[in-house]
Order: sequence, then structure tokens, then C-alpha cells
Amino acid sequence: MSTARVNNLHGGQCHSMSLEVIVPSGLTDLLTPFVVAVLRDGPDDLVDFAANYFNELREKRQGTLPGMGRGVRFVPGSDDEAMQTDSDDEPMPGESERKSVVSTHLLYK
Repeated sequence: MSTARVNNLHGGQCHSMSLEVIVPSGLTDLLTPFVVAVLRDGPDDLVDFAANYFNELREKRQGTLPGMGRGVRFVPGSDDEAMQTDSDDEPMPGESERKSVVSTHLLYK
């Protein structure tokens, strides 16, 4: 428990009061990515941004956004079989120099 002193508008001390604040479990984990998004995007309308942010978060949690379903789905296409060519066994020029690019999205729960 911490004690805070409250000052009046003229700088004089009015009274002391005791504050006890209990932070709910998960509040920091919920608000940290929101604050980062606000600082990153710099929205003009913070209330609208917050409403959209938390609505999307709720939809992701409920799995109602497109592509947020559980599991993996494979959709058959016209190129179901791998194309075979004579050069499949030979490395392409510069193949040893290829680098993979991976995009990672962090989801906070």
C-alpha cells in the first residue's frame, strides 16, 4: 500500500490519502501491444483507433476474422502435381546464395 499526498490548486496540502491499487492479471499484457501500436501508427482519433484495435483483438480471439480459423487448410489448384523439368536435379545459378525471408507476426495472449 502506498500513501499519496494530495495538493490543492494553490499548492497547499489538503490531506493525505492511502491508495491501494490491484492490477488485474493480464492487464499489462493486454495494454503493452496496444500502446506500441498507438506509438507506431500515431492515430488522429485515439478513441476510434482503440475501438478498432480491441474489436479486432476480440475477433481474433473468437476466430471470426478471415484466416483466423484453427488448423491448416489445403485448397487444391490446377497445379497439384509438381512440374518436372530436366534441370530439376541441377542447382540453379546462384542457388547456394539464396536467402529465405520469413515474416513473423507476434500475437500476444
